[in-house]
Amino acid sequence: MKFKHKLGYIFIGCLFTIAGYILASLGGITTHAQQEKQVIDEIVCRK
Repeated sequence: MKFKHKLGYIFIGCLFTIAGYILASLGGITTHAQQEKQVIDEIVCRK
């Protein structure tokens, strides 16, 4: 595979990645897995 072909595939991959990022950010769906802060008052260890 020639260098120009490799650069073309890398460029296309970058375009797909950027397009996916933009579509995901426009969707407005965000994850709030750790939105609330957890405070552990006591840790118990048995061994």
